[in-house]
Amino acid sequence: MPSDLASFLYGTLGGSVAAIAGVKLLGEWFVQHRLAKAIKDHEARLAEKADVLKTQLSIYAHEQNTAVARVDSQRAKSLHAIYATIRAWSTPVTTLVAGSPLRNVDDNKHLDLYFKLCEEAHSAAASLFAALANNAIYVDSDLYAELSDLTSICGLSVAEVLVPMRQGKAEGWPSSQIYAETERQRLVFVETYKSKIQPMLQSVTARFREVLGVQRA
Repeated sequence: MPSDLASFLYGTLGGSVAAIAGVKLLGEWFVQHRLAKAIKDHEARLAEKADVLKTQLSIYAHEQNTAVARVDSQRAKSLHAIYATIRAWSTPVTTLVAGSPLRNVDDNKHLDLYFKLCEEAHSAAASLFAALANNAIYVDSDLYAELSDLTSICGLSVAEVLVPMRQGKAEGWPSSQIYAETERQRLVFVETYKSKIQPMLQSVTARFREVLGVQRA
């Protein structure tokens, strides 16, 4: 309350009544003034804190986005490394499943081809196991379980075709016997490939596409 207003009231009303009224009004004005100033100061501090929090949140969001982008990039590289070993296994296996394309050759020529294909596939299965182990941290548990099962069956199924060729050579079997036993094991492998491995390959490929955002789940 301004002093000229207080003087006016005092001069107009006179005596103690005016003084009391003036003091009361002056006190109310002072309280309101202090309250308004306190509210204004508080709002200013809140605005300042809000700006600081916005800046901190912006920095944190940027850091999180950068971290997520880095993980996504590494995950993509890891899945690519795993998929490359799957393709390395599938390439010789495709010919093994189809059977020897050679014609008018003796058993040894067929065996040489099958041995080469099986060794390539067997080596690729070992590389698949290593790639999965090295990149396991970037693969979720469900996909890891699928890949682990695929890795096992890829390695074991091809190894069974290799057995008669290695055993036969070591024990001196005649070529015809080695070829006959190898062909029997190859046909077992073909059945395993069509009934189990091929569906697993399709499932894993679909999961890779989902994780990489190529297709929706």
